[in-house]
Amino acid sequence: MYTKLQASLASTTSATPSTTPPSRSSTGGTASPGGFIIIVLVTFVAWLMPLYRDYVFHQAVLSGWTTVAIAWQFFAFAAVVVYPLYDGWQAIHKASMGVWNAVAKRQGV
Repeated sequence: MYTKLQASLASTTSATPSTTPPSRSSTGGTASPGGFIIIVLVTFVAWLMPLYRDYVFHQAVLSGWTTVAIAWQFFAFAAVVVYPLYDGWQAIHKASMGVWNAVAKRQGV
């Protein structure tokens, strides 16, 4: 029994790495504005409004929730967009100067 298991495992695993390239997302790795709109609609309308309408939440709770959600979105934007730009400004500058110099060299400037 044990040798059959070893044989089947040995036949399914290979020593050579796979040469197939990793798959890419259908959007090419870019964020879609539609995704942002869906997140906002779910966060503010589909989730909260039925609770407010059926008097589960009072207006003060709804206002607090909205304030915290907007603040959270700004902090997330800062963490995902602003901080990487700040942290990698040297690499961005080096790459942009390399592109600028390559274009200038090609145009003979």
